[in-house]
Amino acid sequence: MKILISLYISLFFLTGCGFTPIYGSKDSNFEIIEFKNNNLSRGSNLIERSILSTSKNDAIRKLKLELDHKEKVKVILKDNKGNPSKYKIVITANVKVLNEKNTQIVKKNFTQEFGYDVQSDKFSMAEYEENIKRNLNNKIATDIIFLITTLK
Repeated sequence: MKILISLYISLFFLTGCGFTPIYGSKDSNFEIIEFKNNNLSRGSNLIERSILSTSKNDAIRKLKLELDHKEKVKVILKDNKGNPSKYKIVITANVKVLNEKNTQIVKKNFTQEFGYDVQSDKFSMAEYEENIKRNLNNKIATDIIFLITTLK
């Protein structure tokens, strides 16, 4: 009985703490009216969805975005036999922000990279690479959203 009461009390305090997401469409000051994605890869689609989810309908600032997204996996270290032992993932996103009249406001390049060791299990290594790519793309999407919200 004491556990149940303490559970209700803790839930009451946790729900009333005032948590609000940092990047929500409710508080954004822009609307993306057109999004041109030059590469239709999984990473570029993730970035596009993240940016469009923060776009607010009927906002005063109406913007158009162009995204050019590239992902590369490079070998940075080989063992004695010539087999790769360390890789580096480099993700680059070139973003161009335009206003309603197609006047360029800003053009910026975002780059994220991560180095990692080769694993013996190919399946877990493929999952690990996808997780790294997802995290790097989320970081780029967050940087792009920050850029858009700070534009004047």
